Amino acid sequence: MLALWLACASPEPSEGDLVWGEDWVLDLGASDPLASHRPEGASCEEQAISNEYDGVEISTADCSYAQLVQELRVDVAAGQRARIVAWHQELVAEEEAQAHLAVLIGSTVIWEQMPGIPSLAQSWDEELELPVDAAAGERVTLHLHNHGSNTWTLQSLSLVP
Repeated sequence: MLALWLACASPEPSEGDLVWGEDWVLDLGASDPLASHRPEGASCEEQAISNEYDGVEISTADCSYAQLVQELRVDVAAGQRARIVAWHQELVAEEEAQAHLAVLIGSTVIWEQMPGIPSLAQSWDEELELPVDAAAGERVTLHLHNHGSNTWTLQSLSLVP
């Protein structure tokens, strides 16, 4: 029985993880660094956010605009390399639109994608150079706005060893 429990147990964050899937918190408050992107009438229900594949999944059926936040887990320096793994399922909507997925440290966008809607499923497994120095505890924001009923996942953001 113990072997089965260990096989199903959620892994713990590693020392290079900048964020952790279970730590994201929905925050639609005034501290939104991309508030100018928020469409009028946008909303997000708590049930639209879930942990998936050690990351976070957002279902836009109940969340047309999301700002998820957590604290940076480790100190980072400008120029350090990081790896991001994210994806979306097929994007569908009655009207054409453009989605926006972004990750910020403080008020600095460190990575973003702006796929058109409709579009096929897409994934990203990319290395990026961090543009800012930041101390552990700095605010990290996951921003998503989307038109239609779609699913997005940020699996990981970690330092490249």
